[in-house]
Amino acid sequence: MKRLRKVLAILLMATMVLSSMTAFAAETTIDTSKNVSLTIYTYSYNGSEGVEGTGVIGDKNKVPEDADLINGVKFAVYKIAEINQKNGELVYDTVAEIAGDVGSTISGAMTPVDIESKFTSSVLNKLTPVEKTSATVDGTDGIAKFTNSDLKGQGLYLVMAVDAPASISGVVAPFLVSLPMTNTEGTEWIYDVYAFPKNETAKATITLRKFGKTGNGNAVGVTGAKFVVQKKNNDKWEIYTEAGNKGVVSMSGTSVRISNLEAGEYRVIETNAPGNDYIMDGVTAREFSVEVDGTVMMNGEAKSTISVINYKPQVEKEVLVKYGNRASDSDWKEAVDYSVGDRVPFKITSTVPENIADLKHYILTDVMSKGLTMDSTDQQSFEVSYFNAANAKISNVNVTAVPTYDAAKNQWVFDLSKDVKALSDSNVATIQVIFTATLNTDAVTAGAGNPNTITLEYTNKLYPTLAQDPNRENPNTPKEDADPAEETNSIQDKVNVYTFGLEVVKTFEGSAPGASINASFDLYRTLGPKETKDTTLKVGTNNVDVKKVGSYTTDETGKITINTSKAGDADKAFSNASYYFVETKTAPGYNMLKEPVAARIQIYYSQTFRTVTTAKSYDKDGNVIKTSETSKGENTVTYYRDADKTLELTATTTTINIANKKGFTLPTTGGTGTIMFTIIGLVFMAAAVIVFFGAKKKHHA
Repeated sequence: MKRLRKVLAILLMATMVLSSMTAFAAETTIDTSKNVSLTIYTYSYNGSEGVEGTGVIGDKNKVPEDADLINGVKFAVYKIAEINQKNGELVYDTVAEIAGDVGSTISGAMTPVDIESKFTSSVLNKLTPVEKTSATVDGTDGIAKFTNSDLKGQGLYLVMAVDAPASISGVVAPFLVSLPMTNTEGTEWIYDVYAFPKNETAKATITLRKFGKTGNGNAVGVTGAKFVVQKKNNDKWEIYTEAGNKGVVSMSGTSVRISNLEAGEYRVIETNAPGNDYIMDGVTAREFSVEVDGTVMMNGEAKSTISVINYKPQVEKEVLVKYGNRASDSDWKEAVDYSVGDRVPFKITSTVPENIADLKHYILTDVMSKGLTMDSTDQQSFEVSYFNAANAKISNVNVTAVPTYDAAKNQWVFDLSKDVKALSDSNVATIQVIFTATLNTDAVTAGAGNPNTITLEYTNKLYPTLAQDPNRENPNTPKEDADPAEETNSIQDKVNVYTFGLEVVKTFEGSAPGASINASFDLYRTLGPKETKDTTLKVGTNNVDVKKVGSYTTDETGKITINTSKAGDADKAFSNASYYFVETKTAPGYNMLKEPVAARIQIYYSQTFRTVTTAKSYDKDGNVIKTSETSKGENTVTYYRDADKTLELTATTTTINIANKKGFTLPTTGGTGTIMFTIIGLVFMAAAVIVFFGAKKKHHA
């Protein structure tokens, strides 16, 4: 249709009535020999703006700018009265066919309601109308022209719209027109009358509802999204400004109504998601059509609500509590304690968004502190599992990527970017990775602990492609190759592994410790699940199965300090547990300990982590063109001596005191104190011999 840019006349009915009434004041009389005509310009317009028409061709300059000329509206024109003058007054004498039904004269002041009530179908059936349909005339749309030959000469005519395209929801109301009619000044008669009535087109309204889904949780209403509304015009998508906001719809609530949608094909494309964590889905165009009767069709169904879900993946890291302190084999936490040399099991759980197939990046990167490393055994420990939305394990997922450890960076990477389709095809909702790392001698004893960080980098902004938006009319669509074609967001989760020092302070009664005044110990700990004992210790009245940890000797200060800052045999640190020192050697003149000495390490801790979120922008070739980071919080840890975490600790090395007492000293074997006893013994032995032989002689005598 050809668009005009002027102001609309109101229904010609009122105009004709007023003009007819002014005929009485005309200074000239009607020239009954002249021909008359009626030309109707038919518009579609849903607004209320308009002015009275005057019947002249210049009225088309007053049509509203957003009114459209339309073809296909059919008009029926009935001559209902003759124009006569009686007793000095102009009157409209009803034609004979219907005079008995409506009266002998007709008033020009009749309203559309009056007209419809008086000129019923039974009345109009007695008349023969002239019918014309608006069409293109001399290159101009929407014209229905009734010439003098079409009409029955001068008179009062009833004009009715009897048919219209399905897109027209409200046709012009019936109106009366006098041919001829007087001009607005009442100075002359107009024989060629022009009318500019409006018709209302059928327009639709849709409701756009916005939801957010975090992880595998339920979708909930979210705010802050933005969409662009486009309409197809001659196979070209253009922003539809009649939808309001210049075609860009911002959602301050969880839903918004998009109105004034004329017949045609439409789509809405997301240009902003609610926050950086949600994935903006600009590659999925939600298409629908508005039928000529105002019905909204989506995917072959009549519906008027579009629900758009944004997805936000999650990643969680946990570490398994060490045996002995473990409530069960599923006792995973965010912070645990281990001994240096232990293999520490970690578990990562990452949710997969439902639109994973559209994502260009989905990468898990695990970064360890220097106190945690992966030896060859650890590198073989990866167990990757996939689960569906019902948390049932999925087998035979066609994923080719595997976690890869980089010793130089002390991290492993699991890049699933090329496997997004495989994840989608298998309906994977959750990925689980279990692996081990070894707590080594570079571990921090107590202090800030030994953190381990998992980062999930995923596409969070997918922009429309050239194929989707060839005109680049969307203000949020990249217009040049240097602008981002995709953006990613990174989320983190951390765990911490703590280890603690153990110190023995050895004293020797009456002597100061030194190089020759020392003691040696074997250190044991209680068994973990499935461990084989090295020996059994008698502790009080109990027999305790234990595993040997190591052997240690006090230094010149009388101490054994076991932590990772101590070189040599003491280059170690321990988890919370029960330990036993068994003395194997002490200084000369001192008694060894009667039984093992228990050493209980029991330190509680709480922590918070500083989180870092990284945003990256990529060009169409996948190159990073911009990186920015935001951080929140601080890394802190607090240690306590009680499980309620009320009594803070400043020293986190457990110290035990062991004292050695002097032994009892017996006389030296072969010393002077034994000579007298030897002589006396010999005397008694000699006397016994004399007595024996003397008694023998008497017997023979």
